[in-house]
Amino acid sequence: MNFSLEPISSSDNAVLILLEEVRPEDIIEKKLLYFLKKGPIGTQILKTFFEPVEKAVIEFCLEKNCGNQVKTAQVLGINRNTLKKKIQKYNLNIQKTILREKRTSYCKSRVFVGSVSSLDLFCIFRDKLLLDYSKNKIPSTNLLNKFCRPIERKIIQMVLDYCKGNQIKSSHFLGINRNTLKKKMDLKSKMRVH
Repeated sequence: MNFSLEPISSSDNAVLILLEEVRPEDIIEKKLLYFLKKGPIGTQILKTFFEPVEKAVIEFCLEKNCGNQVKTAQVLGINRNTLKKKIQKYNLNIQKTILREKRTSYCKSRVFVGSVSSLDLFCIFRDKLLLDYSKNKIPSTNLLNKFCRPIERKIIQMVLDYCKGNQIKSSHFLGINRNTLKKKMDLKSKMRVH
């Protein structure tokens, strides 16, 4: 097995991710490319690829703020009611989250994975957040926008490219309706449509 020193390297049976050097959206791109190359893609791509990242960010912020939802909502850049809905959506247990934070002091800088297909996005992004936090690279406010939105943008753009700009097909594969896709594209003026 021969790995180069790229942020994400792979051989026939393993993937090496250098968490210190990789951008979060590059991890998603590697996984989603593998998924798209496998053939007819299913629906719910946004849920499959974006929600584990958002869940990792919210859980991480809850840990770092000892379960304080007001502080967590401020760091995330959302209001407290939205945070409560997301806690319910992801079925986060705040008490377990607080206990986990007290045990978590070790950060991995490299991650080996069996294959791109087995890449667990939630765990990888948890490690990435812990590593960035230990190096003071985590923004103190608006974390959901600064960390998660580039990932959502990357997913949408890759699906649009895969569907050759067809918004109806893209919205179907993403698991959202076409109007929601259009709103997300308007918010992200960098989106290319073929």
